[in-house]
Amino acid sequence: VVQTSAPEYIEKFAPIGTKSTIVLSDGTRVKLNANTKIVYPSTFAPTAREVVLKGEAYFEVAEDVQKPFIIYTGEIITTVLGTSFNIGAYPNSGEIKVAVASGKVSVSRSINNKNEETTGLSPLVLEPNEMAVYSKGDEMIGKESFDPKRVFGWKDGLIYFQKASFNEVVETLEQWYGVTFILESNIDTRKDFNGSYQDKPLSTVLEGLSFAYDFQYQIKGKIVIIQ
Repeated sequence: VVQTSAPEYIEKFAPIGTKSTIVLSDGTRVKLNANTKIVYPSTFAPTAREVVLKGEAYFEVAEDVQKPFIIYTGEIITTVLGTSFNIGAYPNSGEIKVAVASGKVSVSRSINNKNEETTGLSPLVLEPNEMAVYSKGDEMIGKESFDPKRVFGWKDGLIYFQKASFNEVVETLEQWYGVTFILESNIDTRKDFNGSYQDKPLSTVLEGLSFAYDFQYQIKGKIVIIQ
């Protein structure tokens, strides 16, 4: 009698202010953005490669037509055979976004952890440069185009803001650099912010931000005080 033990599950977490890259047992490479957790088996099952993601990650999935790669992100299930794509699925965000760089990706709503296909509903199939956006509020999923620099830039050390609100910028910088912002003065936040920063220190980004929004700032350890 051959006894098969349950697979050992591995949990990896990239804290705020960090990023990390892992290689799974099938050769798939996963880059985790800050404040992201992935859970996966040490060895994949014979019929499917399944992982659970909370946060944001860029996947380069090793091709295996016999064994689909499935990512569970709460309300959304993403299924691929071999491709590269980005998933943004932070729990505190109102949306889940799946953006494809190469290959094809199938995205469906999760109904009791089962694909919509099994419930008679059609999944959304994405080609390169297409993105699925799932709104948690109205439980609707749609397809749209996207700017690759904005979506994929983080994995290459690029912070890219295009018509970003002040709050979006602050949230991004807090996560990217592991800092906390304290606002001690009123700022006109109605303006959008544009900027591109490749592997730059926080002070460089704050210089551009302070000029655009007309404020002074101090960096005290992990605290940024806006005056």
